Amino acid sequence: MEGQTVEADYHQQDCNRSSIVSGTPSETDINDQTRSSITNFPPWTAADDDVLASARAAGLNWQPIATKFFPSKTANACRKRHERLMERRHQDDWEGERLEQLSQVYFDCRKEMWSLMAARLGERWSLVESKVCIFFPPIHLLYPRC
Repeated sequence: MEGQTVEADYHQQDCNRSSIVSGTPSETDINDQTRSSITNFPPWTAADDDVLASARAAGLNWQPIATKFFPSKTANACRKRHERLMERRHQDDWEGERLEQLSQVYFDCRKEMWSLMAARLGERWSLVESKVCIFFPPIHLLYPRC
């Protein structure tokens, strides 16, 4: 039994040594890196988002933002978070004039848009439009990216 333990210890040392020599991380190294990256980067909070947006609006670059306000995050993490926040902001920015513009574009393009489907079905475009509106009113629930 003792011989097996010594052999297992030697094998573990050999694996660690080969990962250092080959430059290929061992499974233990990878697990430690994964664990480390999870604990070093706490999740973003709403307060963090506000600070990030304010710092960027003040003209700061990513490295100074990370260093000054988010020492546990990288400059790249700050940049990617800001990008996601900006995308989300623009997705929700559909009120008043923007909705009016959407309505106008829809009515300008609707014949062309529905004609493609109508041609495939051998029906009039206005009939296809009405059927979709009747039978698929919550289509945005089925296809939220549409």
